[in-house]
Amino acid sequence: MFQFFNHQKNQFAFRGEFQHLYSFRIVNIIVISLYAFAVSGVLLFIYARVYQTIEKVDTITALQSSLPPPTIEFDRLERVNTAWEKKHADVSLTITRDPFLPTATSTAGE
Repeated sequence: MFQFFNHQKNQFAFRGEFQHLYSFRIVNIIVISLYAFAVSGVLLFIYARVYQTIEKVDTITALQSSLPPPTIEFDRLERVNTAWEKKHADVSLTITRDPFLPTATSTAGE
């Protein structure tokens, strides 16, 4: 029953022509370990970011529920609206000089 755990290892298995197999075995273990660490690091990073995002949303929701409703200053609103309308008023610009017509100081013909 316990022969599986008590079996004798072959001392000649990793000597001579099969010595490179031992090196491949060690490299394989190292690569699998690095891969496992990388995957666990990525999963930990994603978990932490999702958890932090949920935590921030909960904080914002709690803060917004404790704030009073915002008050509107109607005099400031009227000043902003009039300044906006003044800035974006429909003003037609008249062309004082046609850039496609030659003038007296033009050197195009020389």
